[in-house]
Amino acid sequence: MTRSLAAVCFLLMMACNTPSNEATPADASASPAPAKHDYGVKASYSTDFALADPALGDKVVALWKHFDNNTLDSVASYFAESVFQDMPGFKGTMSRDSVMVSIKAYRNSLNSCVSEIDALVPLKASNKEESVVCIWGVETTEAGGKKMVRDINEAWGFNKDGKVTWIKQYELKR
Repeated sequence: MTRSLAAVCFLLMMACNTPSNEATPADASASPAPAKHDYGVKASYSTDFALADPALGDKVVALWKHFDNNTLDSVASYFAESVFQDMPGFKGTMSRDSVMVSIKAYRNSLNSCVSEIDALVPLKASNKEESVVCIWGVETTEAGGKKMVRDINEAWGFNKDGKVTWIKQYELKR
């Protein structure tokens, strides 16, 4: 599932940014929807995505900024009552309060954190009652006199109410 989701995020970003030689219609809303494509595989999540509400991307950007600034109390309302996390070193479901305690404890263990966003795309799977925001970037932290730089790739799942219900994070230490 993770490879499929990451591949879909990458392909959608590329498709949205590929220049076209065709003339753009005056009314972009009149453009026909792209035809569904059969990839020849049954994805465990979905292969049929469209762009989702950009406000969900705004929430993920805010979450990254509040993590950097260590001001996480202001984003607790972004989370659903129960959140599944698949993070380096932890995989499981926690209550919103427990998620906030663990995220704040990790952030408090750092002297500083600076994140740079490389790409972000909010997606809506046609067969799901949720949306996904894919984001990747670079995070530079300092703790105990040691600097760490890592590439981060995350997928954030949002329910129909715009609350985070799951997070998957992948990292590559430089």
